[in-house]
Amino acid sequence: MSDEEWHKMISIHLNGTFFCTREVLKIMNNQLNASIINMGSVLGTTGGPSSPHYSAAKSAILGFTRATARELASRNIRVNAIAPGYIDTDMTSSLSDVKKLVKSVTPMKKFGTADDIAWAAVYLASDESKFVTGQTISPNGSFVMNQ
Repeated sequence: MSDEEWHKMISIHLNGTFFCTREVLKIMNNQLNASIINMGSVLGTTGGPSSPHYSAAKSAILGFTRATARELASRNIRVNAIAPGYIDTDMTSSLSDVKKLVKSVTPMKKFGTADDIAWAAVYLASDESKFVTGQTISPNGSFVMNQ
């Protein structure tokens, strides 16, 4: 992997998350209640054999989420993350044999859908999650199980 590939991946995912958070706080600091939802990945937990730069960036986002959740809780700003597992998208359409392998080791034996991620975001953005901050929700068909 080249330095350029490494820096591009970190810049897009981790730096992008930081810069977006910094800008949205200019608006949210004046509100009584707010929610920030960061996008992680199941690979931020498990690591990916062919994508260490992506896995590192997504893992860092999960740490950033926990740190900012602690910092912003006193301002009634909740910060959580969604760490999707394997989802049927254009990005995963070319996985062919890997797709079969992932499905075979996933207890639910399937990939998720974009709606699975959207509903997690709806929950985290709503007042239904008013006592949830610093957490990662990982819709992944039990490919990875944690706390």
